[in-house]
Amino acid sequence: MIIFLILFSLNLLAHDFPAPGSQDHYQSFTEMAEKNIEGIDYLISHKENPSPILVTAFHGGYIEPGTSELGRAITNEQFDFYSFDALKPGQMDERSLTSSSLHITSTRFDEPKLMSLIPEKDFCLGLHGFGGYEGDFCVGGGNEKERKKLVEALNKNFPELISCELCCPPLNGTSAKNPINRCQKKGVQVEMSPAVRSKILNNSNFKNELADVFKEYLNQVAL
Repeated sequence: MIIFLILFSLNLLAHDFPAPGSQDHYQSFTEMAEKNIEGIDYLISHKENPSPILVTAFHGGYIEPGTSELGRAITNEQFDFYSFDALKPGQMDERSLTSSSLHITSTRFDEPKLMSLIPEKDFCLGLHGFGGYEGDFCVGGGNEKERKKLVEALNKNFPELISCELCCPPLNGTSAKNPINRCQKKGVQVEMSPAVRSKILNNSNFKNELADVFKEYLNQVAL
């Protein structure tokens, strides 16, 4: 009976995060930009490298902490990197390690710089954070072949963590409106749990080890 109650409670916790867009305060980037100041409330960064691959973290900063930090570690001088970072905390939820104040769901994120970059790239990787418990790395996106390869790489290198494919609905990132799927070969989206993102922020060795796995994976994609 006790075991049943524990499993039932975990199941509830695993499904209590909101649907995409349900907590958004803004319906588009334009609407958000009209009410917030770039450089004070948010920051847009693009590090250009001669690469056909673009890594994105457009829910960075206080929105989904740990995503931009990992993105910078992955890309270094090798891959293109785009980030949108919230500079003000807003309404932080400590359990999920997220803030909805400047969150714009992926299918509505239409920031002009990013929109100009993605059609030129062969492949896109999107880094995100979520508050559910289905897995530590929920791998989605429109590129089925590369989804599977990334899950295999994560399971091989981090067997103690749960890495799974299309396992965190409705956060699977398969919509054609998702920016990563507008790259020429479509892309892969990774939703990372609060525990993983907290470890990225507080354990540089883990962050670098994880970044190395992504680098190796992306180098194979580029071949």
